[in-house]
This record gives sequence, structure tokens and C-alpha cells, in this order.
Amino acid sequence: MDQCAGWIAACLSLVVPVIGLTSMLVSRCSRADRWQRCDQWYFAALVLVTLTTVRTMLAQDPAWLIHGLTLGAMIVGGVAVPTPDEKALRRRLIG
Repeated sequence: MDQCAGWIAACLSLVVPVIGLTSMLVSRCSRADRWQRCDQWYFAALVLVTLTTVRTMLAQDPAWLIHGLTLGAMIVGGVAVPTPDEKALRRRLIG
């Protein structure tokens, strides 16, 4: 029974990073007509990952590293990955 609880805890510790990274990818890949809704979901997921990271760090849970890396990837990905509209604008300006 303890092994089952361990597996469930491990799976749950991976759910939040998957939600966060998926929302970031969808937000960065969406077009202008759906961008605002996807960006709102991304911000909500960013808040969820931030709170989860703080909770795991305070509780000294071993999953804090996974959540911290997810938070960092979401922040860097939100800034570094261009949206399709940004790519089109860049193409127009360059060529």
C-alpha cells in the first residue's frame, strides 16, 4: 500500500509541470484571435506553478526541483519563444 501511495504522489508531482508547460506552449503557438484567452490560461498556470513551487520548497518535498525548473522554463519560454504573429512581423520587417 505504501508503494501505491508513493506512485500516486510521484504522478501528482508531474501533473502541475505538464499543465504549466502545455499552457505555455499553447499560449505561444496561438494566433491573435485566440491569444488573449490562451494568455489568461498561461498566467493562471504560472500562478499555480509558482504557488506549488513555494509549497514544495517550504515542505522540503523532493519534487521542488521539478517545480522550480518548470517555473523557470515557463518564464524563459514566455519571453524567448515568439508567437506566430511576432514571427510574421519579424519577417515583414526583415524582408
